[in-house]
Amino acid sequence: MLLWLAGLFISFAGLLIWLELGCMIPRSGGEKVYLEAAYKRPKLLATIVFAVQAVLLGFTGSCLSWPLVCTAILTRSSERLYSLRILRGCCFWEDGH
Repeated sequence: MLLWLAGLFISFAGLLIWLELGCMIPRSGGEKVYLEAAYKRPKLLATIVFAVQAVLLGFTGSCLSWPLVCTAILTRSSERLYSLRILRGCCFWEDGH
């Protein structure tokens, strides 16, 4: 029960931080806009870092598929490459592209 209460307070603190940022910087774009406001120099640093982490880690947990991708590419196994194609298709379908 104590852990649930600790989680409640931590998530409420996160909510208050996001509300404060949203009131201070009322532009659409979410985290990227807040990072650009915090790190102005060098220009586009926050955008590039945000994009790289989104591609590598993904918003949908695609970081779990990177070991499969690397082994399929390095071993060049036809079975693994086939599973890689299926995995890639599922990722694109899941992201809505």
